[in-house]
Amino acid sequence: MPKIPSAGIGVRFRKSTQGIRILTIMPGGPAETSGLLQVDDVVTEIDGMKTKPLGISAIIGLLCGPEGSDCKLIKLEAGTETPITVTRSSGVEIAIIPATDGKQ
Repeated sequence: MPKIPSAGIGVRFRKSTQGIRILTIMPGGPAETSGLLQVDDVVTEIDGMKTKPLGISAIIGLLCGPEGSDCKLIKLEAGTETPITVTRSSGVEIAIIPATDGKQ
């Protein structure tokens, strides 16, 4: 099993029909401190890669990276794709709910 880098953005997510759906924002993590992601946001792209066709391992690999590096996301807001950037930080939890949620 490949080693997962320890820096991430601090979210729990699940695969959805459009990409990944944010289930939880970790307190004090980069996603929370940036204020750019909310529970139920759908992320359609991570660092230039569409999330819909990717497996969980590939998504984790994209969300994680070197401490202090930028994670460039595209989130779906009211039918519009909005680019955001969250800086990865070490010591945040990486958690997945490995099922499609069925939400559009």
